[in-house]
Amino acid sequence: MYIVLEYVEGGSLSDIAKKYAPLPEKIVANYVKQVLHGLEYLHNQTVIHRDIKGANILAAKEGHVKLADFGVATKLSENEKINSIVGTPNWSNALILFV
Repeated sequence: MYIVLEYVEGGSLSDIAKKYAPLPEKIVANYVKQVLHGLEYLHNQTVIHRDIKGANILAAKEGHVKLADFGVATKLSENEKINSIVGTPNWSNALILFV
């Protein structure tokens, strides 16, 4: 088994938001767009992250963001449905309220 790590010098989005809040809308839109592209890619590979939050999104100095912490991610087989709830409880509740 190989574990490959990449250093992402900008830190997490939650750290950036605490340090520089409020973030300009244009920057937030750029981050959201990149996260959605990343999730689209994962979902096309039948991978579900299941713990998306600011602490699990890392930002490089160039403005690129990367999804991190796949500890509770899962790969679905074809036509499989998820019947469990995992992830950070407070974020899970927020998702349920806004979906």
